[in-house]
Amino acid sequence: MAIIRQNHFDYGVPRTLGFKAPGKNVPSKVGDPQVCFATIAGDSVYLDEAPAGDIEREMRSLGIAYGEEFRLTRAKTSHGGSRFVVERVTGRDSGGHNVPQRSDAYEEPMQRSAPPQVAQVATVQTITPASAKLMACFMQSIDAIAEAQAYATRKGLGITFSSEDIRATAISCWISACKDGGSR
Repeated sequence: MAIIRQNHFDYGVPRTLGFKAPGKNVPSKVGDPQVCFATIAGDSVYLDEAPAGDIEREMRSLGIAYGEEFRLTRAKTSHGGSRFVVERVTGRDSGGHNVPQRSDAYEEPMQRSAPPQVAQVATVQTITPASAKLMACFMQSIDAIAEAQAYATRKGLGITFSSEDIRATAISCWISACKDGGSR
């Protein structure tokens, strides 16, 4: 039952581990508060709050459940800092379904073609710049609300956000984006 601290992760060396549950805020003897994760192997992993939140958010985006193993690698950033890269170990979710590591749905325009039995010309529906911007606002809103929910839970607050909160946050982001760079 080891104690693993953030600086114990060597750059570029992946570790396979699994968190039992969301991290818990704990005071630090020498600085900012830390987040402690209990692993399925019985170890304790202590991380700064920002990387801990990034890891939990990335786990959610990849569909990695608590109790499921994943690969965690510390990487250097261009500004001299570090970040953690989360990778799925098995390529399957907890229900045994194949899950892609990242969605590539927005890298090319969406195409929709007619079913093979219908003799029609396939129609191409592209994502307009405005709809891509609106979608980005919703994605940012979902990430922000999910992180706020996790943070509130770590702080012991019984706050629950709803889809209405996500919608309102996304619309605020959209209004701000239109004022700043303004394509509609």
